[in-house]
Amino acid sequence: MRAGLREYGPFPRRRQIYGEISRKALPITGHRRLVLFKTSKSRYSQRDLVPTDRILPWLVFWPVGRTARRAEMALGRWLDRLLVLVIVGGIALAGLAAPASAHGQLVLSTPAKDSTVSAPMESLSLYFTEKPAPNAYFTITAPSGVRVDRRWSHGQPKRLDEPVQEYTLINGVWEPNLFHTGFPAKIPVAHWPEKGLYVVRYQSVASDGEEVQGEVRFTYTGKTSGPPKGWEAPTDQPDPALLAALGQGGPTPTRAFGNATPQSASPSASVPQAGPQPAPPATPPPASADSGTGVMVWLLPAVLVAGVGIMVVRAARRPSSQGAARRAPTGPRAKTAKTTNASKTPPARRTTASRPAPRNKASKRR
Repeated sequence: MRAGLREYGPFPRRRQIYGEISRKALPITGHRRLVLFKTSKSRYSQRDLVPTDRILPWLVFWPVGRTARRAEMALGRWLDRLLVLVIVGGIALAGLAAPASAHGQLVLSTPAKDSTVSAPMESLSLYFTEKPAPNAYFTITAPSGVRVDRRWSHGQPKRLDEPVQEYTLINGVWEPNLFHTGFPAKIPVAHWPEKGLYVVRYQSVASDGEEVQGEVRFTYTGKTSGPPKGWEAPTDQPDPALLAALGQGGPTPTRAFGNATPQSASPSASVPQAGPQPAPPATPPPASADSGTGVMVWLLPAVLVAGVGIMVVRAARRPSSQGAARRAPTGPRAKTAKTTNASKTPPARRTTASRPAPRNKASKRR
């Protein structure tokens, strides 16, 4: 009965069954105890194995694998819930931060931002969605840090090629508005002392008290020119009322909108003091009011894309219970299963089922 079994290696409980026809070793290890093999001479079942060889692998590996699977499923459920909360929170924050883009902002400039100017220009124009405040502050700085701007003035309004949507605070509610007209602020250029990067900076306050400030950079590659006769670089500073409005975020008391003539920032700005004075160091202005909105614009799509990707990966890795149940074994496994089912059937039953039914003796005599 045990002629076809042979012990091998240092593990006496592991055996190999050699078939007389195929001559292939079919090892039965601890992970495949329920598979029965049939050779050409005899059939072997789990009774040919010692009890510890059948029970020990199940006691060791089965509880550990089941606990790991349960932990993985629980972790996946918690990750899905956390992902949903992150997506909902991102959408809510984006909805709350959208109205932070107030009106009165810069929409167009001549020259354009980050452009190249190859010929000298008499003045530069910055277009806003409303007229800049009379005490707005504009500067033009050459690559060496010297200011070359003159006193600015309002220009002729210009219709925009595309309307701009901004928000206005009305009775405590942010209302969207479309602006089709740009209101320019013209800044004359005294001379072009050198080639290189020029910076135009502006500071103002919108009609709803929101700060309007930023800068426009461009590169000049045209001919240079000397300063005009009697020219002195301006050294004026922003109006204290404007600085207070920018610091507190409230409306400035001295601002009046309409076709008013721009005034100088302060009396000391119109009359330069005697003697040479060093130009103040150029410091970049603080970030504009819509900087938070810009962060949310790219953060929200990134969160949504990451969430969708994680959900797709988890759905692809999760096996379908119905598909696994419907999937029928094919190939050598199907043949092994048929052989196993045939071996489970007792010989007596197979013999009885294959025998023909006995004929009646009375019919034989007839």
